[in-house]
Amino acid sequence: MASTVTATATPSDTFKCDQCLSGLHTCFICKLDDSNLVKCSYRDCGKYYHQACANTHPLTIYEDKKLHCPLHLCASCAKGDSKNEKAGVGKLFKCIRCPSAYHTGDFCIAAGSRIVSGCNIICGDHYHRDKKTASQHSHINVNWCFNCSLGGTLVCCETCPAAFHMECLKPEEKPSPDNVWFCNDCKYGVRPRYGDIVWVKLGSYRWWPSEICHPEHVPLNIQQKSHEIGEFAVHFLGSNDYNWVHRGRVFAFQDGDKGSKESQKHKNINKMYKLAIEQASEGYTQLTLIRENTDQQIAKICDSRPKRYKYIKSNLPIPPAKLGKVDVEEIQICDCKPEDHVLTTPAV
Repeated sequence: MASTVTATATPSDTFKCDQCLSGLHTCFICKLDDSNLVKCSYRDCGKYYHQACANTHPLTIYEDKKLHCPLHLCASCAKGDSKNEKAGVGKLFKCIRCPSAYHTGDFCIAAGSRIVSGCNIICGDHYHRDKKTASQHSHINVNWCFNCSLGGTLVCCETCPAAFHMECLKPEEKPSPDNVWFCNDCKYGVRPRYGDIVWVKLGSYRWWPSEICHPEHVPLNIQQKSHEIGEFAVHFLGSNDYNWVHRGRVFAFQDGDKGSKESQKHKNINKMYKLAIEQASEGYTQLTLIRENTDQQIAKICDSRPKRYKYIKSNLPIPPAKLGKVDVEEIQICDCKPEDHVLTTPAV
């Protein structure tokens, strides 16, 4: 329920909301009220966080003991690296429900995000399944390891189809016994994007090569189908079919992927599947080139810009350089007076 604010301030007064007046703010990650929160140091950000909550996010930055929250870096560009310069260049879409941000436009934004107004969005992480179609859109994991491609006992990601053998994970990636586990892509905020070539699992069909489409680029009857925040349209390659899915049923197509073995019973589907693999390989190659060129252009912009300003508290000489000592008595004191109003120029 929305809270109401009583406007008691006169036009000449500085307006303050109830949270600022009480000193009790809400953590933007866990949504709990607390008086012991840290405010993001970016100008006009206004978001507060528990120190522990902020530390769990890989894109949280601390500079001179000041918190810079993840809302000021593009999650798609950063890929978990807060030092990635291009992630902080340009205007950003910012989620109003969590600290997720993406560059404006369709290149970086997570597929399935909904633009609320201006640069405010609700990102695809806030997906809630429709009870009527829950069985069709439930999260599903693959039955092979993403690292070695073999089956067996697997550790499964809670939000995408990724699965790994415990022995294929690095020590820092292994799950603790009591916690749910997320793969690196999900943990670092890397989400499916428009134009991505992916594998999609729909119903009882095999994993099928598909392209994630922007809602404006699909047939009108597909646009009008009911869908939730976090769901995006996919085009099943090799066919004219489309449907709405979420990231719990897609994973990225990789160069060299060949798919499953052909079935002897369904020759027509086999032809479509073979064509889909060919189209996926071509689409993946084209998309890779486009993104590489874009990354190079952004890198040039980053290189041409000066580094972010950093306040210097003191000068520290690096040997063999030394700081010279100045005799205070030799310093000439200015004898000008404020009331003189005379501009003087230094002697040549």
